[in-house]
Amino acid sequence: MNLIKISSFPVASLFLLIPYCYIPGAFIVFMVKEKSCKSKHLQLVSGVDVRSYWISNYAFDASVFLLLTLLVMAVFMFYGSDSAEVFVGDLESFFCTMALTFGYGLSILPFAYLCSRRFNNHSSAQIAVIVSLEVAEVGPFVHGIFNSQFCFASFRELDSSRALFSSWHISL
Repeated sequence: MNLIKISSFPVASLFLLIPYCYIPGAFIVFMVKEKSCKSKHLQLVSGVDVRSYWISNYAFDASVFLLLTLLVMAVFMFYGSDSAEVFVGDLESFFCTMALTFGYGLSILPFAYLCSRRFNNHSSAQIAVIVSLEVAEVGPFVHGIFNSQFCFASFRELDSSRALFSSWHISL
């Protein structure tokens, strides 16, 4: 039974990573809309300091992400420590999961803000951020699963083909 929980952890983590790619896409929409309809320009011309503009946007988006983090943790607690033992099994794992989730939100917001400067259409900005985050987050995760110890047996069969690719430094 314990082996099943350990082997299902990568799948659960993967399904947790995918929705987190969509959240920054939702934050970038408002930034691009404000820029394209000149609302940001109007605020800056009216006397709003640039730093206070960005700090207030960041504070609002961080508070929304805190609310999302609390909702995710409530869902984990709703499923109980048996189903989500890796995430909320004890108090330490609960706070670690919460800190990682909220820390992700605090670090991904500046990335979304930087990406918003590149686009004038909010829908293309949203799609670009979602796709780039899926490639950046889910890609290495899936690569790590395929290179884990469970898949080494299939890679060892390729040992005879190493002579063909001697310039590639493959070590298994």
